[in-house]
Amino acid sequence: MPQVKKSHFVFALLAAFLLCSFLVTPAAAGETAETSDAAGVTLSPGELKNLGDIIAAAKADAKAEDTRTPRDMLTAAFLAGDLPEAVDVIKKVNTAQSTPVDIDYDALTLADIEALVEIMKTEVSMEKPGGFFAVIQLAAGSLLNWLTQVLGGGNYIIGLAVFALLIEALMLPLTVKQQKNSIKFASLKPKEAAIRKKYAGREDKVTKNKMAVEIQEMYQKEGYNPFSGCLPMFIQLPIIFILYYVVVNPIVYVMKLSAGISEALTIFVNTSAEAGGLGAGLTTSRGTIQIASLIKDNPEFIEKLSKFQYFSNSAEVAEAVAGAQFPNFNFFGLNFGLVPDITNPDWLLIIPVLTFLVSFLSMKLTRKLTPQPAENDQATGCSNNIMDIGMPAFSAYICFIVPAALGFYWMVKNLLGTASRLVLAKVMPLPVFTEEDYKAAEREILKGKTARPSRPGPTGKPVRSLHHIDDEDFEDTRAKALERKARLEAYERELAEQQAAKKRPAGMKNEDDRPMRSLFDILKGKKKTSESAGEAEKPETPAQEETAKPDTEGQESCESNPPADNTPKNPDKPEKKKQKGK
Repeated sequence: MPQVKKSHFVFALLAAFLLCSFLVTPAAAGETAETSDAAGVTLSPGELKNLGDIIAAAKADAKAEDTRTPRDMLTAAFLAGDLPEAVDVIKKVNTAQSTPVDIDYDALTLADIEALVEIMKTEVSMEKPGGFFAVIQLAAGSLLNWLTQVLGGGNYIIGLAVFALLIEALMLPLTVKQQKNSIKFASLKPKEAAIRKKYAGREDKVTKNKMAVEIQEMYQKEGYNPFSGCLPMFIQLPIIFILYYVVVNPIVYVMKLSAGISEALTIFVNTSAEAGGLGAGLTTSRGTIQIASLIKDNPEFIEKLSKFQYFSNSAEVAEAVAGAQFPNFNFFGLNFGLVPDITNPDWLLIIPVLTFLVSFLSMKLTRKLTPQPAENDQATGCSNNIMDIGMPAFSAYICFIVPAALGFYWMVKNLLGTASRLVLAKVMPLPVFTEEDYKAAEREILKGKTARPSRPGPTGKPVRSLHHIDDEDFEDTRAKALERKARLEAYERELAEQQAAKKRPAGMKNEDDRPMRSLFDILKGKKKTSESAGEAEKPETPAQEETAKPDTEGQESCESNPPADNTPKNPDKPEKKKQKGK
């Protein structure tokens, strides 16, 4: 065999090595890259989960210059590829915990940050609300959507006005029933006034209870139930409560998106643009009208939502939102999806002002068109005045924290309710009574009342009050009771006049004749009064005691000629005969 040269052998080995390197390098390179990526995550699954829970639950520091949440800042640092900023956020949040996670901050990599962002993602629920009330709200939302698209031409504000008109029309039977109840109550006003006049001037508890019982008996006899007027209100309250959520949350009940999507949109809008959110910052937490307005006016909304890093199914959420039909919230050049802001004045501020005026006039007209109780004291009048101002002011305050569309709906609803009450007041007016009607009611109450049933006593006769408060209720004692009442009133007037006359100095006919006194005279009078009081407290001397002894010999003559007493005698108290001491 010919000998192989050494140079040829070395060349063959080199060629075989290059061929093997070319065949093996791609697989080896892939394995190396995979090993490098896996080695980039230095945190264990348990550490990732604990850190993710801590960062997701951390709140923003309202006192700091940067008011974003730690999750917002971490996501923004990850999207910008800023590892030191991300590590600083993690360190600040973790060290603030009572039991921080033990990690090496210097060993953290961008792979760790990416793993944290991924583990904090949540899945948005796409299920629509269920339940009895949800079915009613979805049906009302479908009606509002139809009114908006068909009658309002796609304008949500016009749809709200028509919706309020339709709801008021559906409530009309209850309003008519309430007006009939008011007419019935007003027709009993003369009799109630007669009963109250019958017990006028008696402030004891027994008399007040008896008066209340007699008024209730009169109501039952006339077929009137004081609580029947509350029935329409009790029926309207749940309806208003249901419709409130329909109006304030159009994303769920009008656009038919899930409550999970509504919550996800709120998070997306409030998240900063650096973290992938919209960065708009909602000015209200009540409802989604403002969000719906932003979706309608922002063409980049759907694209940004599909790439949002907070949700694992952001693309699915963006697709559902893109398929919904959002109405137009602009009306007369104003965006009613925004919240009126007094620090940034614009024409939307007219909504709170109009709401206050409409609510104030509505309460005034309602009180004028509604019969008031016969007993109206000063405290009740003060309470009514507070309500007349307080409730409209509260309505105006609400208009500053909710979108203008909701304030517009509230204002239109008050206008329609007031208009319906005015129409009913013309068609079904309350009865008006003259002085003769009140006198006839008094005669019926005081004279035409039959003896009421009473518990019989041991002798078989009805038990009557010892205070004579029920003497007017019985035929055999009514005349004497009225006569006794007249005597008592005359006695009280005479006694009051005599007491007033004693306080006036001699020569004064009335209080208008009292002369003006100077400060010196007043102080001098007080000094004399104190001196006379001191003299009265001095002990009597034996000589004074002897002088002060009564004259027993002239006692009989003194008793036969007593001094004149001008004090009027109480006609109901018999005079006691004086007994001579033995």
